[in-house]
Amino acid sequence: DESGNNNHGKANNARAIRGKAGMAMQFTGRGAAGTVGQKDSFVEPNWTHDVPLLVRAMLKSQDTLFIAGPPDIVNEVETFELLAQRDKGVEVTLARQDAILDGAEGSILRAVNAKDGSTLAEVQFSSLPVWDSLAAAGSSLYLTTADGRVISLKSK
Repeated sequence: DESGNNNHGKANNARAIRGKAGMAMQFTGRGAAGTVGQKDSFVEPNWTHDVPLLVRAMLKSQDTLFIAGPPDIVNEVETFELLAQRDKGVEVTLARQDAILDGAEGSILRAVNAKDGSTLAEVQFSSLPVWDSLAAAGSSLYLTTADGRVISLKSK
């Protein structure tokens, strides 16, 4: 640690090398690769759910996870299969998803129980959230939208 704060540590399976902008760490060992839920992962999820949102903002406050973003209408596996079959109908869905990403259908703010993944509440907005734009203070939740608004929601 060169900061003067004496935060010295030991890096296992890593060494210091010269990087593009100063020093960097090169990790030489294999990490715990894999996706969540696989047998070789060190992380065991409490729950997993597909969420029909393209999450642009997320915040956990106490036992509630707040996620916000435009709707996700594309099932990637099915869409890939349809594209491989040269199905022209899939182009309509992809064009709609593209318009959704540009804000055509607004966005959704969803409150999720962090313990079991169940949906607690949902609110629709006419604009997309700005990236990482959720904040909580006291009993209020704040969301900044791409059209320049800051929305304040107060819990009951």
